[in-house]
Amino acid sequence: MDGSVTLRPAIVAAIGLVAISAAHADPWLPPGDLAVRHDVELLADVGVLKGPTTTWPLSWGDIANGLAEANVATLGVAERAALLRLQQRVKEEKRTDGISPEFRMAIAGDEPRRLRTFEATPREKGELQTGVAWTGLRMSYRIQGTVVSDPKDDQNLRVDGSYVGGAAGNWMFAASAMDRWWGPGWGSSLILSSNARPIPALTVNRNLSEPPHARWLHWVGPWSATIMMGQLEHDRDVPDALFFGARFAFRPVPSLEIAVSRTAQWCGEDRPCDLGTFWDLLVGNDTRTVTTTLEDEPGNQLAGADLRWTGGPHGRRYAVYGQLIGEDVTSGTSPAKFTGRFGFERWGYFEQWHASYRWSLEGANTAANFLGEPKYNYSYEHFIYFDGYRYRGRAIGDSLDNDGRIGALQGMLISEHDRTWTALLQFAQINRDDTEKAPGTQTVSATAADLWNFEVGHGRPLGRGTLSLGLGFERFEHKDSGDTEDSPRFMLQWESTQ
Repeated sequence: MDGSVTLRPAIVAAIGLVAISAAHADPWLPPGDLAVRHDVELLADVGVLKGPTTTWPLSWGDIANGLAEANVATLGVAERAALLRLQQRVKEEKRTDGISPEFRMAIAGDEPRRLRTFEATPREKGELQTGVAWTGLRMSYRIQGTVVSDPKDDQNLRVDGSYVGGAAGNWMFAASAMDRWWGPGWGSSLILSSNARPIPALTVNRNLSEPPHARWLHWVGPWSATIMMGQLEHDRDVPDALFFGARFAFRPVPSLEIAVSRTAQWCGEDRPCDLGTFWDLLVGNDTRTVTTTLEDEPGNQLAGADLRWTGGPHGRRYAVYGQLIGEDVTSGTSPAKFTGRFGFERWGYFEQWHASYRWSLEGANTAANFLGEPKYNYSYEHFIYFDGYRYRGRAIGDSLDNDGRIGALQGMLISEHDRTWTALLQFAQINRDDTEKAPGTQTVSATAADLWNFEVGHGRPLGRGTLSLGLGFERFEHKDSGDTEDSPRFMLQWESTQ
């Protein structure tokens, strides 16, 4: 069965379970909105929001709890403005007017953005999306359909963004096809980003990030956890392989967030899928010729950690962050052959413009063992799962795919009345080993190439929704031939918010 529609019967069947008064929209805040992420991190860095903020989707309940306890008198002008914006968003999420219809339309000119970032820009040249959402006391669902033009994966009709979920205690159980983002970076995440289309999955997420009650664990501080088991597409070298992911994030002190992540491709047609295989995968018994055989190797694994440290609430409005992800997971679950992504961000407030700002400088290297002698043609690849760490033509992790290097400068300005201006400058070296990759293995460029990209954007409320406009220019130079592609960029998007 096609991986993009495996959850459709479950989602449709769940509609019959909801029949009483409901609240508007979602229990989760999905990745994609730069301005909302700015507000969330701004308030987390001054202690208003206590929980981790690098594992998206975030829990609206966790955010609402922090906002309700905020002491406005202790906040600066920028923090008060962010507080008001998020309070208004939470108020909209709690409306009790029944099922909420939704609509989005987007045009991306000749080509969508080649290196997708945290921002939810169109994946295809044209997209038309509609759906409904509903949230009750314990149940929630979103039924969403998108029609796209000229898709690279030949999927014109998609149910991306759909889910059905139910709460039990402090946990949310769901069947979903939602975008996810695991990491502190703004440009991408090495282990799980929104670069590829969302993988349909069964998920378990912690709703409220309360600290452990046990005294000997209190040092952990507020923490979040998520576990997923997803279904990859049928049209692969190993059809219907599964995708496992787990992430644990915590704040031992308010200025530091640490997270550990683990993912794996396993199972699939003609591959072992029993519980013993899954246990071997969890404990790292997958080193061929050492702990297992070729026939019994459980899967293709990635694991690593990331952190974000901020200067604190006393006028030091900056943060440094980093992510290290190992391409191999050896016996004892120790990652090895790392890729890396690092960044610095700073924020503040322009009194004369009544506007918050944030800018970030970020770099990444997706060649395995990048701290030493780089090992090319290795990261995101596997000798059993020949399609590699990819889903529907894009890398599940970093948008560079493997063997790339990038430097990026990104900025945003958020003024009164929810007007947002953004700018992005990227320079990337793609597929640096200078050898032509097999079709489908390097999804940005099969040969070595240099990429320059510059974009500016603007967003504002319009009618009962939000209008986003983007303009830019990209130069893509093929190193083997010297041929250069110059491409203007254009993006127009409108999404309903009521």
